[in-house]
Amino acid sequence: MDLKEQEYVLAIAHYGNLKDASEEVGITPPGLSTFISTLERRLGSPLFHRVGKRFVPTDAGKSYIFYAKKMYAFKRDFDAKLSDIKNEVTGQLNIGLQVIRANVVFPPTMKLFSDKYPYVDVNIFEGSNDDLFEKLLSGNLDFIVVNKKIRNSFLEYRSIYNDRLVCILSQENKAIRSATNIEGEKLKYLDLSILDGETFIMPSPVLATRGYVDKAIAYSKATPGRMLTLENLGTITQLAAEGVGVGFSLHRFTRYLMYPKPFSAFLVGDMKVYPTYYIVKRKDRYMPKYASFFMDKLIALSLASPENSPENS
Repeated sequence: MDLKEQEYVLAIAHYGNLKDASEEVGITPPGLSTFISTLERRLGSPLFHRVGKRFVPTDAGKSYIFYAKKMYAFKRDFDAKLSDIKNEVTGQLNIGLQVIRANVVFPPTMKLFSDKYPYVDVNIFEGSNDDLFEKLLSGNLDFIVVNKKIRNSFLEYRSIYNDRLVCILSQENKAIRSATNIEGEKLKYLDLSILDGETFIMPSPVLATRGYVDKAIAYSKATPGRMLTLENLGTITQLAAEGVGVGFSLHRFTRYLMYPKPFSAFLVGDMKVYPTYYIVKRKDRYMPKYASFFMDKLIALSLASPENSPENS
């Protein structure tokens, strides 16, 4: 399938200018300008408003872009299926990850994949949960790895592993002495109400982790003093290690955080509530064999990881 026309229009829509769009599709800006003008004359309607050097889609352009994206998605599915039929191991795999996520099992999965499919290009997009779901639903990603579910009948979820919410304290914090052991858990448990009045360093509401923190605070009937809000769990952990306040993070993430100041992590909240990570894909999207291989290996390595043993799940 040759969709050069759609590819050119989508590039202009994405970049909003001829210079960047032409570099993307591999032709000169004058050549792309001639193409779009010729196409608009043939269609009998302009697809873009020219605002200086910017190209802004018209109503007709928005409709064209909508259907062009659908056509391009069908082309990707066809190319992937044809590759499987011909037993060719070439293609592209577009994966969406949260910025701080999959830092444990993703690299070894990538190594196994590149050894088996050296000619498949893997493109990684890092973003928030909302960004990832939007790009998955629009057809720009093959699958995503997130710790959140949304209601959408077009999506299919496969669980990878369970994590634990933890609070982070500097080792000088006297509340550490109040932590208790829980049978079957390696980490000690700390009742957040013991930390009433202290500064709570909270994940931003844009992070799924924030919802688990809010539930843990409500479960313990804790009363925070001052509250700081950040989007980076690593920075939250570092601030807590320095004694700025009580930080919140996820156990698996803290185990692989490199920071010179030591800190202590404790389980908090309702022990029946924990973040679950999922691989999410569209039900109507054809998945080539190499994509299924990647997903299967990612799940297998996650289940085999020491942090996912029964004591920590």
